[in-house]
Amino acid sequence: MLNRDETGYDSTTEQTLVDPNYWMCECTTQFIHSRHGYEDVCERCGALEEDYPDARLADFQEVHCRACEHVYAEAHDDPVKRCPNCHNDDPEQTVYLQR
Repeated sequence: MLNRDETGYDSTTEQTLVDPNYWMCECTTQFIHSRHGYEDVCERCGALEEDYPDARLADFQEVHCRACEHVYAEAHDDPVKRCPNCHNDDPEQTVYLQR
């Protein structure tokens, strides 16, 4: 059982839980980026993937687009309105993945 707080800090392991598949830039919105995609630079702030840390699990969740099978990150306080891959904007065609 995880004993984590809202920042993602796990008191059992004394570590902040992160996902190495994503990285965080300095933007205040849409700051979660995939490490496995084509974007190694944030288009908004110019941050380079290699200079920034893994994304904290507490900051986002993964979304699966049923229309194109793409999986992308969505920050908890900044919902993505459409799939960045196929531009699907039908919420009935997306599901949140459980970790």
